[in-house]
Amino acid sequence: MDKDKPMDQDRPGPRRQTADNFIAALNNTASPLFYPQRGMAARPPQNHVSGKPYAGINRLILSLADDGHEPRWLTKNQASAQGYTPREGAKPRELVFWQHEKQEPVLEPDGQQWLDEHGQPLTQTVKRERPLLCRYEVYKARDLVDAEGQPMPIYQAPAQKGEPLDRATDILANSGVAIKTGNPGGPAAYDPRTDTLNLPPRELTPENDYMALAMKCLVERDISRATKAGKAGQEDRNISGERQVVESLEGAIASMMVAQDLGLRYSPRPDAFTAMTWKRHLERNPDLLFQAAARAEKVRARVVALELGPEKTKDSRVEAGPKPLPELCRERVYLDVPWDDKQAAKNFGATWDNRVLSWCARPGVDLTPLKNWIPEEERQRVQTSLVSLEGEHLAVVVPYKDRDEARDMGLYWQDQEKSWVVNLKHSQLAEVTKRFRPAPERAPDQEEGIERNEGAEPELALEAVVLEVPFREKDQAKAAGAKFDLDSKRWLAPVGSDLGRLAKWIPEKEPTPELTLAATDEFAQVLKENRFVLEGPPLLDGRIHRVPVTDGQGQEGAYCASLLGTRPNGWLKNHRSGEFKSWLYTAQVMSPEAKEGLKKEAEARKWSRPPKSRGDKAPKREEPAPVQSAGMGR
Repeated sequence: MDKDKPMDQDRPGPRRQTADNFIAALNNTASPLFYPQRGMAARPPQNHVSGKPYAGINRLILSLADDGHEPRWLTKNQASAQGYTPREGAKPRELVFWQHEKQEPVLEPDGQQWLDEHGQPLTQTVKRERPLLCRYEVYKARDLVDAEGQPMPIYQAPAQKGEPLDRATDILANSGVAIKTGNPGGPAAYDPRTDTLNLPPRELTPENDYMALAMKCLVERDISRATKAGKAGQEDRNISGERQVVESLEGAIASMMVAQDLGLRYSPRPDAFTAMTWKRHLERNPDLLFQAAARAEKVRARVVALELGPEKTKDSRVEAGPKPLPELCRERVYLDVPWDDKQAAKNFGATWDNRVLSWCARPGVDLTPLKNWIPEEERQRVQTSLVSLEGEHLAVVVPYKDRDEARDMGLYWQDQEKSWVVNLKHSQLAEVTKRFRPAPERAPDQEEGIERNEGAEPELALEAVVLEVPFREKDQAKAAGAKFDLDSKRWLAPVGSDLGRLAKWIPEKEPTPELTLAATDEFAQVLKENRFVLEGPPLLDGRIHRVPVTDGQGQEGAYCASLLGTRPNGWLKNHRSGEFKSWLYTAQVMSPEAKEGLKKEAEARKWSRPPKSRGDKAPKREEPAPVQSAGMGR
């Protein structure tokens, strides 16, 4: 592959198109994004119907197409609902969003679609393995006209919560960071070594420019602290070139978003070297722009939240007043939900389990609003599996790839516990445990139904022991040390595991019943019932043998049997009547010792029989091949 060839040159799409527009805006001195006009207040692009500003990469796409006069955008359907249509020559902008879930029908074990009590097909919401990228188009409100050709009314900016400069001043004061005044005209940047903002003299800088530079430095500070926290515990501090480009783009885009939210005029225009670096990497990999925009949206939210005050931002998720703690279970709890209550149960966190065809509450879901749907047989098991909410924090399971999301939700890593933990005073504790399930107990002193005595030596398994584990107790058995064997499809207690913790799933040993009828005798009985004449016991050697029948002349019967497989099996055919039957040993499964004995007996009889003369050969006839699925033939 040519290193100088862009990776997606042959598959143009929204990523390539957005990256090209961004590169073109860097080289265009008339671009309002990088070269804003004096006196023009920045406004975030927003949807005209909902009034909500766009976020992430969609805000960047519309900001590249905005000239600073019209922040309103509508889809074609929204415009039609208000009586407007795009004017001739109007160019829409394509936006994207990720669809992480999809609806699938609930299927029965036989593959048929599951129907509810009203005969309607039942569906469930499942998470996609890979998110689906969806597209839609929006039009600028200024490009829409009514039936008479009149454009939409001129945009009237709504009244803001406060003056832009006052809001920026509050954010700067609530951040608690020290400000160091530099030389006039010098660069404004954040110094991570001293945790200070290097800004030009305020009395020599216009207020708008000073506050815009201060917000830019706060964004750099937030990115620096998030990057440092993400690398905690890692020795390799080297950052790849693409990572540096993403962080640089993240800072520029986040600074632009913060300025738009506050109404400040700001340009994320980089220097010539940085612009050349952006252009070189985006031409090869336009995904970097999407990654930077997604991360910039999180940075924007954290910086703008400083306007509420330090006590409301730092501990915004922790409430001072007492709040009832949720009831959390470490195991899955199955529910009995009537059809009329399914939507209410779904809103409270219940999900449909397609494997057992029942509603359930996954580990970590608050059981308080679901108590009415917990059946009686489940209540006792739930009481013994509840998570203890004593102390100040709760340990949860956070995959490595989701650590940034966990940090944004207020979770933090605790070195003593060697686990991610959440404060029990978290205002959204139920939502956190629903997203990240509670961590299992490491060394429980008491298992369900098993009492441990201090000083008692554990009983270790000397060989693998087969367990009988119900599906609803699989998580509990797994936590106790059980392993699922994919080959035998059974739960096992591996060698060296503590049998005391797995005693409740060890089946009671029953005396093995003796074989009521040997395989040779059973097959001989079947042959005699079908009018086969035998001189001795049949041979179970996997070969075809001819024998006479009572109502025929000559050897008009044939049989074949084998000991291969878990059970002896074979077939027999009466050539005179055309009747064919298959045979499978119906007694107990043969032990290896019994099977080996039958093999030796058949081999001994085969060599003890006298050889046949050529004149005794029967005419050749086509015989059915041994049944391969039964494990016969060679």
